[in-house]
Amino acid sequence: MSNTKYMINRGLAFSEEQDMRQLNEYAKQGWLLEGFAGGGFFFKLKKGTPQEVQYNLDYQVNVDEEYFAFFQEAGWKHICSTGHIHIFQAPINTKPIYSDQSTLIDKYEHVASFTGKYAFFSLLLTLLFGVLLKLSFMFQIPSVISYICIVLMLLSVVLLVFTGLPYLAYLRKRKKLLN
Repeated sequence: MSNTKYMINRGLAFSEEQDMRQLNEYAKQGWLLEGFAGGGFFFKLKKGTPQEVQYNLDYQVNVDEEYFAFFQEAGWKHICSTGHIHIFQAPINTKPIYSDQSTLIDKYEHVASFTGKYAFFSLLLTLLFGVLLKLSFMFQIPSVISYICIVLMLLSVVLLVFTGLPYLAYLRKRKKLLN
């Protein structure tokens, strides 16, 4: 039997709470989070001693040792990071990372601002390549250039999906908390 298991990351913007609960359940069975895998699309779990723990995450850019020390002092152990996403583990009765609604709203405002910049850039690229594609058809530019525009536009649409949808999800979470 393998000592490694992979759990799909359903998209932290969409299922953060569900993914953290699932990781908590796996920990009870002895499958402990080790890190991200597959470009962040999976969580890598290692077989260990069953534990009653809770996982939680924070979004922060440009972190330093002081950032991790703050969580350590509050009882949260840093497990892994990818980009601006950091996952922590703590015993069940540890005070949550975000214990009140206002700090949770701040969390989602911060991450929405971060992802929104990339979503806006992706939208501009998609529009630019769409216009270039339209112009290439209007002025009968050689088909090689049209194909290049199609490929670049499709790539920018993929980029827009992976930045725009999380941006909208974080805005929705924030709005839900405000109501």
